[in-house]
Amino acid sequence: MIGLSSHDVLDAAGNITGSFDNRLNAEPDPNANIEVSVRDATGTPLEGAILRLTIDDTAPPRTVERLLHAGEAARVGLELPPYFSYLLPTDAPGLPPCDPVNDTRVNVVLTARLNDYDSADSFTFDNCTYWHAVAASSGSAAMSFTLTFPRMPRRP
Repeated sequence: MIGLSSHDVLDAAGNITGSFDNRLNAEPDPNANIEVSVRDATGTPLEGAILRLTIDDTAPPRTVERLLHAGEAARVGLELPPYFSYLLPTDAPGLPPCDPVNDTRVNVVLTARLNDYDSADSFTFDNCTYWHAVAASSGSAAMSFTLTFPRMPRRP
C-alpha cells in the first residue's frame, strides 16, 4: 500500500493531544486502488514503465515508484490519510463534502517513466477526491488513468 492513514488527535480547542493510526488492525479497502494504463501514441500498451506517485503528505513531498509489469489496467494499491480530522457519526449518510478551506489536503501527482523517457501527461488529485472515489467504486479500482508516451521509447 502507498500512503499513510494515521493522523493527529485534537482536543476541542484544536490542540494536538496524540496520534492515531486507524490501520493497525484494519483490512485495506478492496477498492483502495488506482488502475493505470501506459500506452504509446498509437494506443499500444507499453510494459515495464515505472509509475511515480509524488505525495505531499510530508515536507518535502515523497515520491514512491512502482514497476508496472503490464501496460494495461495495472492495479496499484493506494491509501491516503483522511481529509477530515474528526470522527464521523455512526449514522452519517456518507463522507462529508470536500472543503478545500478546512480540509487536510494531500495531493498526489502521477507520472510514468520508460526507457529514460517521461510520459507526455500527468494527473493530479487530492485525498478528498480519492476517498470519495473509493466510497463510490463498485469495481476493483477507485480511479483509472492512462499515461501516454508521444513516441515508442526504445531501449538504448
